[in-house]
Amino acid sequence: MEISLEPEVTFRVGRIRASLWRKHIMDLGTDESPYWVTLSRSRTAPSIKADTSEALDANDIPQAILALKKAHDYIKKRIQEPPQEGFLGADQLINRIP
Repeated sequence: MEISLEPEVTFRVGRIRASLWRKHIMDLGTDESPYWVTLSRSRTAPSIKADTSEALDANDIPQAILALKKAHDYIKKRIQEPPQEGFLGADQLINRIP
């Protein structure tokens, strides 16, 4: 299995970023999703340069929910498209998100 070095797409909501990654799966018999999402939060402080954190505070949760919803909608749309060579198509993909 190969993993891309860059996210396929990134959704930003406020200071929250949901990056959608795609795995190249060679074994089409697997039930593993070819997508996964990483969440991060932009943070800045006067004494340090801008960077990101994986820790969210309570005020970040609504933005994280919206970013994850956008990622979920994107995945659902993508699995309805014809499969690209080497990637799982909709008929091989088990959608684990209700």
